[in-house]
Amino acid sequence: MMKSPVETLPKTVFSAEQTRELDRIAIQEYGIPGFELMRRAANFSLEQLLATWPNTKMVIALCGKGNNAGDAYLVAMLAKLKGLEAQCIHFVAPNTLSGDAKSAYEQCHETEVHIAAYNYDTFRILLEKQTSDCIIVDGLFGTGLNRDLDANYADAIELSNTVRREKSNIHTISLDIPSGLSANTGRIFNACIEADLTTTFIANKIGLMTGVGRHYSGQIAFHDLNLIEGIFSEVPSSLHLPKITELLEVLPAREQHTHKGKQGRALLVGGNKGFGGAILIASQACARVGAGLTSVITHEDYLNSVILHQPEVMAHTYNPIESNTLFEMADVIAIGPGLGKDEWAERLLKRTLNENCFKVLDADALNILAENPILIESLDTNTLITPHPGEAARLLDCSTTDIEEDRIKAIKALRAKLNCHVTLKGSGTLITHPNTDLITVCRYGNPGMAAGGMGDALTGIAAALIAQTYQNQSSINDVIELAVCLHSHAADEEAAAHGERGLLASDLADRARHILNRK
Repeated sequence: MMKSPVETLPKTVFSAEQTRELDRIAIQEYGIPGFELMRRAANFSLEQLLATWPNTKMVIALCGKGNNAGDAYLVAMLAKLKGLEAQCIHFVAPNTLSGDAKSAYEQCHETEVHIAAYNYDTFRILLEKQTSDCIIVDGLFGTGLNRDLDANYADAIELSNTVRREKSNIHTISLDIPSGLSANTGRIFNACIEADLTTTFIANKIGLMTGVGRHYSGQIAFHDLNLIEGIFSEVPSSLHLPKITELLEVLPAREQHTHKGKQGRALLVGGNKGFGGAILIASQACARVGAGLTSVITHEDYLNSVILHQPEVMAHTYNPIESNTLFEMADVIAIGPGLGKDEWAERLLKRTLNENCFKVLDADALNILAENPILIESLDTNTLITPHPGEAARLLDCSTTDIEEDRIKAIKALRAKLNCHVTLKGSGTLITHPNTDLITVCRYGNPGMAAGGMGDALTGIAAALIAQTYQNQSSINDVIELAVCLHSHAADEEAAAHGERGLLASDLADRARHILNRK
């Protein structure tokens, strides 16, 4: 299947509660009938279904209750009117439905779509006998779900997922959000539909964009249901989904008379004994993304390696006196890749935290912080930390599971505790800044990035971009967001060209350079 067309997703992301408020405003204040919104959602979903699987012969709609069920009934009805076979399996007795959902059921029934109550064995046999393209339409739960699912729902979802994986002609489309996925956190409950395609309406939901939600959502297609722009301005959101093309504008064109000193001095610190590759990846990325001067402090074992692989990088060992100039001249110091946690590493981190320049902290620099809370007092608004969930858990003294179950809550807690710029890495990387409630979500990235050294490449890219723009600190938030999105977008382009499997962190530097120079 094609990858999700992420560039078509809106730039603002909403919670479940905010989406319901938008829906209420559209109906009650702007006079748009709720059933009309349901009809638009169903029409869009069927269009996307047929565009994705043009050879579809059968549609099986799983119908719960409320508007999500109404959407599913209408999709089945519209499919039948187009000449497809259509069946609805209801989990809630239709005579208990009310409002727009009841109207949708009635229209579906009048179209003579086959509608029956859920039975596990009947559902299993129905799926197994399909020989042509068959689409399961997930209309069980919408954005309001906040609890584990009852056994009937959980069993049906697990059966749907199993058959979908085993039979190449069975696919799943979720309406608005995969059933079992939290719209607010991206966590799953005790069971969750694995969708190939999710059609989401009115507003893009945070649960689709971060954590495991990105996996369970599959390809995402968005439609605002033709609501006028004024409705969205009435519900402000602090969640932002920028596009790489917009973020690239933060980098000014270079003046003809510029020189290397004007493009920033970046110092990267790490590469303790046994971890030389990490600092090499970071320094190569820093140089390729355009820092005017890239220097490295690393273990003496790796001096020659750094110079041989990237002669433009100036490599040094640490000496308390001779290294003074390197620290004092740096516009940005990035510390952590391959740093280790021994006395050498702690001494270098303390030295870095005492400097007055911008600082980027990753990997073992963060682990040392977690083990020495007094050092946290040295962090300030000129600091960026880039933890993965495990490092974030250590900083917050909780479990990795706690972080992943509510990534929004986690990054807010990191911002409050550390008062610095924070990038919480992972699927749907999150970014936030001190003195603001804004949270930025990275729309890019792919599973090929699950490989060693990716975080080191991000550290180098961030250091390079910050170094080049250090004279204009008013844009630092945008620069950090550009670094994260550039890193992931470069990985997406590499994966598109050569595949996700085997994607290396060292592949990203050249690709990031090409992206930067397209603007």
